[in-house]
Formats: sequence, structure tokens, C-alpha cells
Amino acid sequence: MRRLVFAVFPHPARLRALARLLPLARAARRVPGLRGLAALAPDTPLRQALARPPAVTLAPGVRRGRVALLQGCVQRALFGHVNAAAARALAAEGWEVHAPAEPRCCGALQLHAGDAEPARTLARATIAALEPFDAVAVTAAGCGSAMRDYPHVLRDDPAWAARAEAFAARVRDVTEILADGELCCGSAGIYNLVQPQAAADLGARKAAALLATGADVVAAANPGCALQIAAHLRAAGRPLPVVHPVELLDRSIRSAA
Repeated sequence: MRRLVFAVFPHPARLRALARLLPLARAARRVPGLRGLAALAPDTPLRQALARPPAVTLAPGVRRGRVALLQGCVQRALFGHVNAAAARALAAEGWEVHAPAEPRCCGALQLHAGDAEPARTLARATIAALEPFDAVAVTAAGCGSAMRDYPHVLRDDPAWAARAEAFAARVRDVTEILADGELCCGSAGIYNLVQPQAAADLGARKAAALLATGADVVAAANPGCALQIAAHLRAAGRPLPVVHPVELLDRSIRSAA
């Protein structure tokens, strides 16, 4: 399972190809034996999932600076509309937003699973691609956590250690808004794939805590969390919309315009 995950998930082109099978994956939720993995398939319409922000989104007024929007791997393939919303929101705040195709992955999945060397390779590629910008914006909390940990990841590499420190200082992620925030949803990188039962227990508890708030919408700043929470809300018979916080900000800006 680990080999399969790392052969697919950090490669957005491969994920985007598989994303076209989402309708079949959703149908597989009803098939015994496939239900566990298929339960994580998002309900996002394919057109939204495959949306991409423009390569450059200009600010309408005075420019505050140039920001690189990390597209990510899972985020880019399954939640492309979130990146597009982030680009619009950042531009409305005066940023010139660049959404480069590289890096393909920041290394968060490997880093959080203890696969150190591939994580270091992707960390170097991410720094090299994005360090020319004034800031780096990220819509996936797991990616933000990994990039802020680059100084530790590359601490024994003299050629990259100082660059990693300077880079991590410019990483900014969107505030994660979750009820009962100290309770993990069970996604935890690839934890829900390699330890499905323990992750499912956490997911059910998280869904119950969210439903107890009486909220109409759940906002989660990480794609793995969004998939896990949505799956367990469906399992509880209460499939609330699960959106990224930046989508709420983008809707607010566009409603006021």
C-alpha cells in the first residue's frame, strides 16, 4: 500500500488521470470490499476538482508583492477549485499571484510517513522553484507544516540548510478552522490508508464533534482532512458541505464586489 501511495499521490499528473474515475469510485462505496478506500473519494464535481488557477493572477490595484501559490499534489488533482479561489482572494488583497507547475509535490506525504530521503529531494526542488518570491502561500495545511519543517529536514546539508531557514520564514498557510481542533480527524498524511480502522475511529469521533456544533458547513484547510471528514459525515448520515476556508473568503469577496 505504501509503494502504491507513493507511486501515485505525489504525482499530480497521475492523480489527475485517476480523478476522471471519481464517479466510479463513488459508485464503489456500495460494493463490499471496496467501501473502505472508496469512502474517501470526494464528492467534488470533476470540473471543480480539475480546475486550475491561472499561471499569473494580477492584483487589481497597488501590488503588495509577488506570492507563489503552491499547487500541491493531492490539492491540485482533487481540489483545484480551492487553489483557484486562493488565487482570486490573494489578488483581491493586492498580491500578484503566481501558480507555477513546479514543484509537483513538496514532500509532505513522504516526510510525515518517515520516508526521509525522497522528502529531502522534494524539499530541495520546492525551495529552488519558489524561493524567488516574496512569500509562499499554501492551501493544504499538511504542506505548510512540511515546508516550515524544511530547516530540520535539511539541517545536515550545508548547501541547503540556510536556504531552508529563509524559505520556511516566508511560508504562509490559510488558518485552519475546525471544531474540536485538538482532536485529529484520522487522516494524518497516509495514516487512514495504512491504518484504516484506527483512522476510522478517529474520523467518526471528529464527525460527531463537528455535527454537535450545529454548523451548516465545515471548513478544513487540508485535503486529507477534507476527504476524511466528508467520508465520516456521509457515514453518519449527515453529509455537510466541507469546504476550504479560502473558499469562504473568496465567496465573501465576490459577494461584496
